[in-house]
Amino acid sequence: MIKLKKTLIYYRKKKLGGLPGFFGVKMIRKFKKTDSDEIMQIWLDCNINAHDFVAKEYWQKNYPFVRDAIQYAEVYIYEIDQKIVAFIGLQNDYIAGIFVKKDFQGQGIGQQLLNYAKDRHTELTLSVYEKNKNAVNFYVKHGFSIEKSSVDTDTGEVDYLMKWKRKNADRQIFSQYECWLTKRSTPIN
Repeated sequence: MIKLKKTLIYYRKKKLGGLPGFFGVKMIRKFKKTDSDEIMQIWLDCNINAHDFVAKEYWQKNYPFVRDAIQYAEVYIYEIDQKIVAFIGLQNDYIAGIFVKKDFQGQGIGQQLLNYAKDRHTELTLSVYEKNKNAVNFYVKHGFSIEKSSVDTDTGEVDYLMKWKRKNADRQIFSQYECWLTKRSTPIN
């Protein structure tokens, strides 16, 4: 066991460049005003990286507006070892975005934030650029459907309005019960 632990620590430090949070304490918490600088840097970096088809200046120009809007949004922070690595921003039932630092993408953090929001809402909508295939596929995988497409007048890019709606859990349980009754009441030949 000690040898395995030393091997994992070595692997973490040498091979993965430390990979912050690999063994760390993870949590989702509400946004605090003191988080603003850190989450805004994540917002800017993620948008520039994910949207190479939109000019970098567009995101830089919108930075002050978003910084103000975040103060009034429902924002949840994902921390590893008390370091912010991701966040989700909501305005009522609208997901303004899920933003995960590049080094932490692909680890299920975005999914955890999305599920956290789903637990608190019966339906959610969002807009995503058509060319952002990774995001479109992510949301489809997690039960969102494309409701309509339009052209974003600021960027000239096609974006999708996507929607998720909680299925009626009571109806699902009742339907399963109905199927069970039907199967049990069918005569065995």
